Amino acid sequence: MHEWNPENIQKCGDIYAECTEAALMIRRCGSCSRLFAPPVTRCSACRCDDFERVPAGGNGSIVCWRMVTCAPDARTDSVKSMIAIVELDEGPWVYTTIDGEPPRAGRRPVRVRFQAPPRGDRFPVFVINAGQAVAAE
Repeated sequence: MHEWNPENIQKCGDIYAECTEAALMIRRCGSCSRLFAPPVTRCSACRCDDFERVPAGGNGSIVCWRMVTCAPDARTDSVKSMIAIVELDEGPWVYTTIDGEPPRAGRRPVRVRFQAPPRGDRFPVFVINAGQAVAAE
């Protein structure tokens, strides 16, 4: 978890400042080396505020997801998209957009991988790994 800071609200929408075209960037504490998702500004373990950006492997599992319908602006039609929380293999949980069909409910985790984002997307984009079950229409 991260320490509450009103300035973080602005930073949450800027997660792509932490991404490059080829890698999802996460933060590593400069003191204890714990890994965190981009909005974190202070280490919850040692209270250090010195972080370095490091590339994540880009693989993880969906923790939870939801289909949402919204219009990007007042002049366009509503679009369905899937938002999710993904637990990266390195440990941090990140807010994401999932590209593809919703996962079928089951006991096994749904595995996903980072996909380089199209410009303008608010959150990192992940795709469901090939071979994963999808929801029936």
